[in-house]
Amino acid sequence: MRTEHVGHGTCYLHGGCMPNHVLAAARAEAHESAAVFMGPALDVEPHEALLWCIRLAAGQVEYAQRKVAGIKDEEAFEETVGGRQLTAWVRVQQESMERLARFSKMALDAGVEERRVRLSERFGEAIASILGGVLEDLGLSTDQQRRAPDIVQRALLAMERTV
Repeated sequence: MRTEHVGHGTCYLHGGCMPNHVLAAARAEAHESAAVFMGPALDVEPHEALLWCIRLAAGQVEYAQRKVAGIKDEEAFEETVGGRQLTAWVRVQQESMERLARFSKMALDAGVEERRVRLSERFGEAIASILGGVLEDLGLSTDQQRRAPDIVQRALLAMERTV
């Protein structure tokens, strides 16, 4: 039997059909397909790094799920030296889900979501202050001043729908 992971991992002559090699090849393909390549160092805030890890892990889970969806029920397990076990893609999917859960818990424990809410609130306050100053400087008529909040609200809601 030839390997099913051409271009990833070892060939069948060098153990490429062994369960551990098949799993390693599946991991390599998942990482490559999720665009996880080594690159230069980046300046990143810790909360941004956690969110990035969550997004990458979610992409890997989704990719592995698509691979698993293509596996027929009778192909979900394979015979190995140690006995019957789940196929490599099912194991990659499980590992990816565990990694996503771990990163998500780290983000929750670090208060990343609360930080995002605080930043959004500050950003909203800054926008309100700027808009208030602009409207005041325009010297609007009484009728225009009365209509301005509704116009601004509609514009912000329209922007929110596109984001």
